[in-house]
Amino acid sequence: MIPFFEWFVHSGWGLGFVLFWGAAWGSFANVCIVRIPRQESVVRPASRCPGCNQPIAFYDNVPILSFLLLWGQCRTCRQPISFRYPLVEAVCMLLSVLVFWRFVLHADASDSVAKTVARFVVYSHFEFLLLILAAIDVEQFILPDRLTLPAIGVFFVAGRLLGDVSVEDSLIGLAAGYGVLWFVGAAYVRLTKREGLGMGDAKLFALIGVSLGWPALPWTLCVGSVLGTVVALPMLWLTRRAGAGTPFRHTALPFGPFLAVGASSYVLLLLCRSLEHVLSWL
Repeated sequence: MIPFFEWFVHSGWGLGFVLFWGAAWGSFANVCIVRIPRQESVVRPASRCPGCNQPIAFYDNVPILSFLLLWGQCRTCRQPISFRYPLVEAVCMLLSVLVFWRFVLHADASDSVAKTVARFVVYSHFEFLLLILAAIDVEQFILPDRLTLPAIGVFFVAGRLLGDVSVEDSLIGLAAGYGVLWFVGAAYVRLTKREGLGMGDAKLFALIGVSLGWPALPWTLCVGSVLGTVVALPMLWLTRRAGAGTPFRHTALPFGPFLAVGASSYVLLLLCRSLEHVLSWL
């Protein structure tokens, strides 16, 4: 069984399964992005068109392909379907392939096939969760406790099973992740009398810390801050050029997506690698 499993993982069939895995979870991610902010079940009812409220048939719910065949419209009422749906599915497929490449195809020779596949399952779900939270934050400016709080427990347990992050590093990451952004947010409120950083960001940072260990926090915060600055300044400048009267310092921008990108890059580049390994790989 093990030789066949190893052959399957490293064959084209394995890559095909990985693409299917990403597409399927991408479709579910879209459900979560829409329903969780509304406090709705992600299981029932079945997917429906938001325009005519008609159930979507299974053959119209194939990731990416159905969107292309229907020209981005509902089959019944012809209302346009948001481009976010195929985009999220495509990004999940890409993330699935990258995690597979990182933890299975380029795993250490000493790692068993079972362990590499377990890493793929855990870290691909971690990447999907980050994507869901980032998308919700972009659309709704919230990071729901319904996702972050249970995920802290789930990924803490998953970390114990994988053994990639020690218990100490995980617990320190949990405390430091929440504490750092809580302190920054509280200091900003005290200095400006305005809320500048929501506690949802602190809970997301705690989730990153408990899942990847405290060493992931400086990298995540640095990448997130730099990327946020690079993206935010042009957006704010364009907003001002368009005639908006809101001052720069009063313009709201979600920070969760930038933290998500920072954490995702840490998983794909640095997790389970020593400094010497990273330098030699670079």
